[in-house]
Amino acid sequence: MSWSVRLAAEADADIADIVAWTTDRFGPKQAEDYVLTLLGGLRSLREGPNALGTRGLASVAPHLRLFRVPRTRHVLIFRASPAAQRIEILRILHASMDPALHLPPEA
Repeated sequence: MSWSVRLAAEADADIADIVAWTTDRFGPKQAEDYVLTLLGGLRSLREGPNALGTRGLASVAPHLRLFRVPRTRHVLIFRASPAAQRIEILRILHASMDPALHLPPEA
């Protein structure tokens, strides 16, 4: 069974920021290609919170997980609701960023 994947408002804003930054530096075509790759990462999480490439973020919070999107420099920070088979993407961060500094307080 496939899990649903939902973006929190902060993650949605992260995508907009990534598009703007990439467009400014590399042009609209590259920004479009990059976002399509990020969306592919989101689709990978439909397999569930233990999909290949995910890992726990126990050092930040025991219920959070991280997925490094292949062929990008970004990670998806998420939490899973097994009863609802839903994954909520909290943030989409550059891999060099410390997740603990960029998560919403309720995370």
